[in-house]
Amino acid sequence: MQQTTFFFNCRQSPWDNAEARRAFITASPLEGIRNSKYLYYPADTLVPLIPNYPNIDGYKKQNREEASKILNKSFKDEKMDMTIKIPDNPESERVAELFKESWEEISGSKVEITKSGYRQYYSELAEIIIHLQQSHG
Repeated sequence: MQQTTFFFNCRQSPWDNAEARRAFITASPLEGIRNSKYLYYPADTLVPLIPNYPNIDGYKKQNREEASKILNKSFKDEKMDMTIKIPDNPESERVAELFKESWEEISGSKVEITKSGYRQYYSELAEIIIHLQQSHG
């Protein structure tokens, strides 16, 4: 079983704001990301269905109207340019492109995608995690 996970650095804008996170996940084309053409067992929560595990409400589908309301209310003219860093593989690129397209459209912000080899990608990810752990220390 394969799982694709995207991490968001919640210490940097726009991810440091809960309303922005809610707007961007609501703006995301979740049906396209979870397309069964690419995924054997698409899930709408981080934890897949497990017997006797509590039912968790996840984000089921894209809602551009709701995302737009959230952004207009909380971030009127603010641009939230961002970078999506991914390992160099077709599935990560497919999903990142879907995020990029919807996020640029809904927010007017510029979204850049940067790819790197797995070793470099996971090394950079580990540095972020170590830094976050040290800052909580």
